[in-house]
Amino acid sequence: MNFVKKFFFFDIDGTLRSRVHDNYSDSTLEALHLLRKNGHFVALATGRIQDDAKELAKELDVESFISDGGNALTVNGELIYHDGLPIDTCHKFLNGLDPEKYPAAVVIDNVRERHANSLLYKKVVPDEYYKTFTDTSLDFNDLDRIYKIFLGVNSGDRFSIDFHGLTYFWYEDDTMLIEPVNKERGIFEMMKRYGVNDDQIVVFGDGKNDEAMFRPEWMSVAMGNSHQKLKNLSKYVTDSVDDDGIYNACKKFGWI
Repeated sequence: MNFVKKFFFFDIDGTLRSRVHDNYSDSTLEALHLLRKNGHFVALATGRIQDDAKELAKELDVESFISDGGNALTVNGELIYHDGLPIDTCHKFLNGLDPEKYPAAVVIDNVRERHANSLLYKKVVPDEYYKTFTDTSLDFNDLDRIYKIFLGVNSGDRFSIDFHGLTYFWYEDDTMLIEPVNKERGIFEMMKRYGVNDDQIVVFGDGKNDEAMFRPEWMSVAMGNSHQKLKNLSKYVTDSVDDDGIYNACKKFGWI
């Protein structure tokens, strides 16, 4: 049988990395090693901001990755593009919020930092993975680039918010995250650069922000811990991230 080089794109959180144990299993690391050893191309596809994704890519010995939900692409360690959210839409969205009810913070640089203009934000949303800086003189309308928006909100209140078409996820029980969901954009760009056919693409994911890359023309593998819609979109459902799902799928299809 002739060898066909595959181009693998892995989501990180909940796919490669366990949310329960906050680590990579030995079987997952072994699968990535064997894929590369067998001549396949391994890349990441994550919603994390580019600088954050770069650090995780180093841990996994991966040089190419899609980050910011598709708005950034790094190939062989070189940043190809890094776009923000549509800025006019962000301004409309932020201007339409009641800051006393929905305090907001924005990510404006390629780092895990968010900027708020209300003291209320840090009272409602504690610092965890992102550090918050507050400047009450900050006018969001003066910003020409926004990568992500964090919003303090109760789950039942989201129905009264006009998102102006921006996509959102629950980051924590009290926090919504507005970020891009077009990981497939980076895959298309990679295909052009390497002259890759559709039948060479393999994507792995578990979450809502993976749906766009679960296209019918590509091989798609949903983790056993995925939500049901992603499982329905996938070509194959493997075991969960905590039950050797990556390794088992790669073994089943003869990639390792």
